[in-house]
Amino acid sequence: MFLPVHGEHPVPLLNKLLVINEYRSTTVLNVEDFRLSEDAKEKLVFRRAPKRKLSKGRKRLNYLGAGIPLEWLSVAGNLQGKTLHVGLAIWLAHGIEKKDRFRFTPRWYAWFDISSGAVRRALHRLKDAKLIRLEYRPGCSPIVTLLPVPEECET
Repeated sequence: MFLPVHGEHPVPLLNKLLVINEYRSTTVLNVEDFRLSEDAKEKLVFRRAPKRKLSKGRKRLNYLGAGIPLEWLSVAGNLQGKTLHVGLAIWLAHGIEKKDRFRFTPRWYAWFDISSGAVRRALHRLKDAKLIRLEYRPGCSPIVTLLPVPEECET
């Protein structure tokens, strides 16, 4: 494949990069001009990021990505119905809101295609398992507060 460049012969696109700036003019850059030389490659130093240490008094817990405690998911997963799905929706909201206490609106559980009745029942199951705290206000979505896994539930 060839690229016609104004005022020049067609240039093969192999190892070439076409740049179109805001004035609609084109420039062809040779990729080889930007490669590191062998000397520069030898001077590169790769370092690992230091491991973070736990603060005193904190025990290490197992987590699913994004800081979701596996013990919390294990307890929620053993409850009836769509409770695990609602639990995942709660953790999604927690990860985006960056708060432990937030309004649990339909936008959070719409991702999981769960009816509002199933959500209400699942929220009560999570509350009974002491994984969340619920606050209700008339005509509003419930306010959910995430709680740590109760000691009697940890394995």
